[in-house]
Amino acid sequence: MGRFTAEEDQKILDLVKEGLEWPEIASRVDGRNTKQIRDRWNSKLDPELKSTTEPWTEDEDALLCHAVWKSYSGTPTPSTRRCSRYLAH
Repeated sequence: MGRFTAEEDQKILDLVKEGLEWPEIASRVDGRNTKQIRDRWNSKLDPELKSTTEPWTEDEDALLCHAVWKSYSGTPTPSTRRCSRYLAH
């Protein structure tokens, strides 16, 4: 099966709202297996996911930079240089 359709997405959303488990949801979406359903939810449909088109908040930026800086091994990378500049503010 190819890409998920809008109808499949809506069906998954509705079935998750009912509290069904992944295998049960997969059995109700023709041509899809449990892994495909779970992956679709976790990567695209979960309303808790932050849109990649929304800008990050200042707190999210700081949290990421602190995590990158904490894992810094001593060899500068583009990420550590950006975070160094950010944290210098």
